[in-house]
Amino acid sequence: MITIEVKSDPVDAALAQLGRAVSDLTPAFDTIGDGLLRYVRDGFESGADPFGHPWKPLKNPSPKRRAGKPLVDTGALMRSFVRQSGTRDLVIGTNSVYAAIHQFGGMAGRNRATPIPARPTLPTETLPADWEQEIVSVVQRYLVAAMEGHP
Repeated sequence: MITIEVKSDPVDAALAQLGRAVSDLTPAFDTIGDGLLRYVRDGFESGADPFGHPWKPLKNPSPKRRAGKPLVDTGALMRSFVRQSGTRDLVIGTNSVYAAIHQFGGMAGRNRATPIPARPTLPTETLPADWEQEIVSVVQRYLVAAMEGHP
């Protein structure tokens, strides 16, 4: 085997810069998380799941609240969604105890006698194309910025 080693200060500097930029992805995850939270809030406003499918309407909407829109009675559930960014991960979720019944549907109420239809606010198996596009776009911007020296 023949080994050739070439020393290049600009290449070494660029690779070191990229290594520093990708060792802590928190800034990129912060930006991605903010964008995805915007999609979650848009879903509440439009009354649709992440793929744009309308939520099942309310059976007996209160004229005083909600204006007939599911899951926006007080806005507490919508506001409960947050992001947590780390150097290597991003988590979007809620600590609301009743979020799961709305996400997946099921029986609720006294004696679990009230059917609650699923009204998903987060994707569960695949990402919507616009969410994917947003993530890829942010990653590309951060990589370009890292290579230009402003990660």
